[in-house]
Amino acid sequence: MKRFLGAMTLVLAGAAALAQTDATADFRKRLDAARQQMDSDIATAMQALDVLAEESIRLRQTRALTEAERGLHRDLFLARARAHLQLLENEKVDEDFRQLLKVEPVFKGSLNPLEQELLDSLRRREGGSVEIMSGLAGSKVYVNGVEAGVTGDAPLRVALLSGDYDIRVEKEGFQATSVKASVPRGETVALPDLTPSRRVPPVAFVADREGVEVVVDKTPVGKTVALSTLRSQLSTDESAALDRAASSAGFGASAAAILLRQPSVDRAMAVRFQRDCFVEVSRNITITSDKLATTTTDPILWLGDTSAVRMQTDTGRLKVTSSPSDADVFIDNQLLGRTPFERDICTGERRIRVRHRIGSYTASAMVRRGGTEVIDAVLKPSIAFLGSVDAAQGTLRPFGEFDAAIRRALGSALTTFRLTDRSEFGMDMATWSDATTAELVAAYDRNDSTAVTRLLRQASETYDAPLLVTAVRRAGGDAPVDLLVFWSDHPGADRVPWVPAKQPDPGPLVSKFDSPADVADLTHESVLGMRVADTVLSESPLMVVHVEPHSPAATAGMQVGDSIALVDGAAMNATQLAERLARKKPGDLLTFHAVRAGSPSRQVPIPVQQVPKMAPVFESTYFGNAMLAKLAIAQVTATNEGDRALYAFNLALARMRFREWRAALDVLNALPSPPIGIGVGPAAVAFFKARCYEELGEADRAVGFYREAASMEGQMMTRDGTTVASLARRRLASLGRPASPAEDAFPREILAR
Repeated sequence: MKRFLGAMTLVLAGAAALAQTDATADFRKRLDAARQQMDSDIATAMQALDVLAEESIRLRQTRALTEAERGLHRDLFLARARAHLQLLENEKVDEDFRQLLKVEPVFKGSLNPLEQELLDSLRRREGGSVEIMSGLAGSKVYVNGVEAGVTGDAPLRVALLSGDYDIRVEKEGFQATSVKASVPRGETVALPDLTPSRRVPPVAFVADREGVEVVVDKTPVGKTVALSTLRSQLSTDESAALDRAASSAGFGASAAAILLRQPSVDRAMAVRFQRDCFVEVSRNITITSDKLATTTTDPILWLGDTSAVRMQTDTGRLKVTSSPSDADVFIDNQLLGRTPFERDICTGERRIRVRHRIGSYTASAMVRRGGTEVIDAVLKPSIAFLGSVDAAQGTLRPFGEFDAAIRRALGSALTTFRLTDRSEFGMDMATWSDATTAELVAAYDRNDSTAVTRLLRQASETYDAPLLVTAVRRAGGDAPVDLLVFWSDHPGADRVPWVPAKQPDPGPLVSKFDSPADVADLTHESVLGMRVADTVLSESPLMVVHVEPHSPAATAGMQVGDSIALVDGAAMNATQLAERLARKKPGDLLTFHAVRAGSPSRQVPIPVQQVPKMAPVFESTYFGNAMLAKLAIAQVTATNEGDRALYAFNLALARMRFREWRAALDVLNALPSPPIGIGVGPAAVAFFKARCYEELGEADRAVGFYREAASMEGQMMTRDGTTVASLARRRLASLGRPASPAEDAFPREILAR
């Protein structure tokens, strides 16, 4: 494009030059014709000269005359002056000489004595002079483009009519200097020190890459550009010289360069070359007058190795892993990849942010040249405190009285969750404000689930936290406060009442978010494969009442009716055994001192087995959204399909706690078969699908799934022996529908028994 524009410029310039040449030829032809007519018809000749004079004045108002034009216009006004002299029109002669001196201010042409006297008289009456002093003898002085003399040891004096002039002083090998001067009538204007500066060719620097910023004496002067691009901006001589310089330095086709024009002379210059992720290169250069004296014809200055710039990378290796993986990696607020992440980055202290939908991790890393920095981010679910709102007066407004206490409690009392801090996010926090918190509370209070969902998504993206807490002061004498605990993926909230007047520290309340600390305690149960009952007999306080086939207890030889005197050497009741069992991990052993009628007592070690169970999603002692957070994270981090299905199943049930029947049903319908356990398995999936359809008013579909659940005998809903099938049959009976179509023939009162 640039070459095209350059070509078009040349074409247009050529056309303009051709038009100017034609106009000059026409002007000359008309001037010659008028002069030839002077002897035969002076009146007609004067009319033609007057027209040419008007054209000359208009042309000089728009641009400077060329040398060819200057001679013609000088001859025009000289011819007019002589014609008016013949006609004894002396005032018009003066006007012609004025125009003559505007065309050629230092006119020195040959005149007859009368003409010379009239010109000199005009100069004396209306003129002044300038004195040009220069420290460089032999420099040519030009006035409005007309050579007026040469400087020497003494000032050069030039007589001029009063007016404004461009004075230029130039000499071969030097940079011309010019000034505008206003010459008053009858006065001499002194122009001191018009000394041309030595012409300094641009200094060339060639680098091994583009985009290197060049700073001279702390002032940025530009960046290196590709040689091919720079050549199109240079003259032919400069381009050729630059190619020779790059070749002599051994740079390849990918080289880039910059020309430093008008460099200082006889003064040291500090030149620095900078680019992100590269080591800064410095050069101190001095261009001396002596060197310039020997390079006045060079189109560029090439300083050899000083002009050759080779940039060295300034990077180190950064490795970022996370658990769970596939998390966004931000380096200095720029998204650069996902975990596992590994690449070279610029050295220095870097702000690392690992963001996953379960939460985020922030850290500072010092990246050193050639070294490797490793960050292993264990991502906890993040919790963010959005601030407090006062609703006690009926109008929601920000209210920060409790903010410090709540933030302190969230940061110190929780281990499962990580409190995100405003300082981690900088300007991103502008997307959330106290007013937005009030808007969220207002939407929640009016049950506007659409607005709540939108605002929660905004808050979660702002804070990188799926669990969000706000405090609302309600009306009341003791100023009760609601802590609203939101999960970013749905509009339901846990309401945690807090009375600051009675409990200044909310730590004990928020610590319940952590319960249980291990998500496995929500969805798995440590079992032995047998149930025991209290006997109230001191010598054998426990009795085995059930042994599951193929269980660890059955494998160890335990049978129904066996008495248990001691567990791990201590007597205990059924409750104490359950508490002890809950603290065991899979593979741990419990040793029973068992007694069987007709047999000697024996020690029976039984390994603990962990089996899936339905999470206690409907228990009020657990906060639903905190449980959602833990289950969602567990689903993301699960390593096998069975566990993922188990967590998804419980997430659906957690949705049901908030009466989000359709969302829960969508999860259950997409669910692969979960493992079988207490309250878990295909029968439980069918049962809870039926519950969702029932709540959504789709009775026929609910009945179909209740019947499916009722057909699956043996799957337990609770530890006390209640089966899914029995619960399904009860629901069918309550709906007035039998468990199977064949039962429609039985009288309703029999089914009721």
